[in-house]
Amino acid sequence: MVEKMGLPNGLDSGTSKGYGDVLRCCQTWSKIERRIATLEFDHDRKSMGVIVSSSSGRKSLLLKVHREVFEPLADFCARRVV
Repeated sequence: MVEKMGLPNGLDSGTSKGYGDVLRCCQTWSKIERRIATLEFDHDRKSMGVIVSSSSGRKSLLLKVHREVFEPLADFCARRVV
């Protein structure tokens, strides 16, 4: 999933072009965020996710979803106060 995210806070030097860039992204994110849990890809829900905790204590759910799932999910989230 990390290869699609790039690097945080303006550290991104462009799109990932190879294994070295993906590894660098992974190592950088591992220093910033601590993985709490991984929700493996599921063909029925057509998504995967990772729950992370930042050094500030903020918890986030990072999702990668199939395009047909994204729009209804985005609509649902837009109606919620986070």
